[in-house]
Amino acid sequence: MIRPVRYRDLAAINSLHRVSSAAYSEWHSGPAPQTWPSTQGTLVETLLPARSVHTYVLEEGGQIFGFIQARPRSSYDKWDIIRLVATGDRPADVWHRLIEYVCVAAGNRRASKLFANVPEDAEELEIFRQIGFYRFTTEDSLSLPLSERGVLPPLPARLRPAEPRDAFPILQLYTTVTPRNVQQAEGLTARDFAPPNGFMSRWLQRFGMAQDSPETLWSWVAEEDGKVFAWFQLRWREGRCRMSFLIHPDKRQGFPELRDYIAGTARATRPCVLGVQVREYQQEMIPLFEEIGFQNSGRSLLLVKHIAVQVMERRLTPVLTRA
Repeated sequence: MIRPVRYRDLAAINSLHRVSSAAYSEWHSGPAPQTWPSTQGTLVETLLPARSVHTYVLEEGGQIFGFIQARPRSSYDKWDIIRLVATGDRPADVWHRLIEYVCVAAGNRRASKLFANVPEDAEELEIFRQIGFYRFTTEDSLSLPLSERGVLPPLPARLRPAEPRDAFPILQLYTTVTPRNVQQAEGLTARDFAPPNGFMSRWLQRFGMAQDSPETLWSWVAEEDGKVFAWFQLRWREGRCRMSFLIHPDKRQGFPELRDYIAGTARATRPCVLGVQVREYQQEMIPLFEEIGFQNSGRSLLLVKHIAVQVMERRLTPVLTRA
């Protein structure tokens, strides 16, 4: 039986984590460890199901054999599968059942797309393909340990903190540098690039009711002649920091100065492991990260599955008829 996680399951899940780690049957999306089910997460999932991490467990005979976690993106209709754990002699069967279940659960909650970031050599990859996920691009994961706090570097002349009004220009930049098939798969809008704002966002993020706040997500844009040609973002989550970037192909000669400022800001603010994902259509940027110490930790496939959402139709039913 597969069902949503409950508070009483947390001890069993922690035990399952230790067992599955030893058996190499654990997978999580991306290079950074994801959130384990917690008391707070379980309660928030009950109160705000459209914004929380959804966790489902596979239980048979009172024993938990695996679980899966999915997190909605900024728009409720897109989910990311962030962790898949199985134990026992037949992990593939557990993976298959859990992924199928979360596809149905996401559709019932009006999600239209499911995403997964799967290492190219992962055993689970074939299971995702059987269920209908397909690759829309690949990316290399690079990381840079920032063990010591540094000095905040000077802000480059063309770089400034991003504002809500920059969301649409950033989307236009994304459209310029991203292949059409990737755009169609991701379905991003200007809202996805808008920085979090508002005095309540810090409290909402602190209580798990929002994914980001001005304290955990910083972004910048670089302008020339009033046009945005580069965008950078730092997101702190679970003790790590992730850098995201977009830059116009004609402006790459100025990338090192901007890169150094963003990496220096991460070092000066909260030293930790700084990660960046470079997609297959950005491969020429990898040497620009490796020259300052970033190390390649592997390649992953970005997968997506489209979910058919049931649409309710209204029908007029006569209640009075002429005799």
